[in-house]
Amino acid sequence: MGNPTETMIRGQPQTPNPFLRSVSALKPLCPLWQISSDFLRGQTLPVTSVAKLFRMVTPSRLVIQPAHEREIHGHGQRAFPDECCGFLIGQDRDGVRRIEAVLAANNNRDDRERHHRFTIPPEAFISATREARRLDLDVLGFYHSHPNAPARPSQYDLEHAWPVYSYLIVSVLDRRADDMTCWVMRNDRTRFDEQTVTVAVT
Repeated sequence: MGNPTETMIRGQPQTPNPFLRSVSALKPLCPLWQISSDFLRGQTLPVTSVAKLFRMVTPSRLVIQPAHEREIHGHGQRAFPDECCGFLIGQDRDGVRRIEAVLAANNNRDDRERHHRFTIPPEAFISATREARRLDLDVLGFYHSHPNAPARPSQYDLEHAWPVYSYLIVSVLDRRADDMTCWVMRNDRTRFDEQTVTVAVT
């Protein structure tokens, strides 16, 4: 039996849903847009419930394992001079966001824009959500690289992010991973606040 806080969305809604109408207007990078887009196409998706998502209070600290840091650094270096991207999977426990797995994704952006933009396709988000559910965890955020640029959110990041999720950014300078920072969008979507990143000691 699945986690009771998760739900299976099936088929077309029987009555107009104002939440879905508003979400469908969001940019494609937004995970809620991706979920609702597939919902409206009638697919069956295992997703964390929207109610649970908006009840979450994002912890001010994120903890990753050394292996996760190596995976993200390696992905960014291999993708250089393009941006890499992927998912942060874990759980919020004792006031800390603990990442238990990272999952690489393909940058679905046009070849001409991958050096400064990334887009995660909806089917990748669906797969990551299913994997998180299998592990009894949640998709808690995303990572991406900034080739030859600081590990700080761009205006594009600001326009495409969503509250609650953690956005981890690694700067890759001439194919060498450098600074790594993490950010959380404010609920009013006006700006990011930095989230402390700690690499666990093993």
